[in-house]
Amino acid sequence: MHTIPPLTPSAVEQLRTLIESAATIESPMREWEISLACGHTIRYRQHATLHAPDAPTWPCADCGHRYRITGSVPVNDIRERARRFREAQIEHRRALDEVARLKRQLARAERRVAAARASLSRAENDVEPFSGTSATRREIDVLDELTQYRPA
Repeated sequence: MHTIPPLTPSAVEQLRTLIESAATIESPMREWEISLACGHTIRYRQHATLHAPDAPTWPCADCGHRYRITGSVPVNDIRERARRFREAQIEHRRALDEVARLKRQLARAERRVAAARASLSRAENDVEPFSGTSATRREIDVLDELTQYRPA
């Protein structure tokens, strides 16, 4: 009878690394979210090489009956969710930058409006009130006609 010699410390380390890496290997399973005609959705796992569930009907755990499948989509895996999360963070950052840009633009416009109001106020203060007599437009037209230069 043959006996196995004891493992060396390096062999034990290699074996531990192999076992730990085997635990992190993703299973070849894919999870599907199946929508049924009754309005409920269920989750179903099958081998990753298979496509969407191909049965025309599926039992609903909530209703207790079989219903027609109205749709099925694979449930996103962790990598896909992480990618979408990063994209959402980037888009959120872009939106924040756009808000900051628009706030700066608004502040500049408000300063220009304040300066224009101040100029208008100064101009209004510089204008002396008109102290002439009031006349109708017709009277002004007659006066203009009478005071026009006419060669003899």
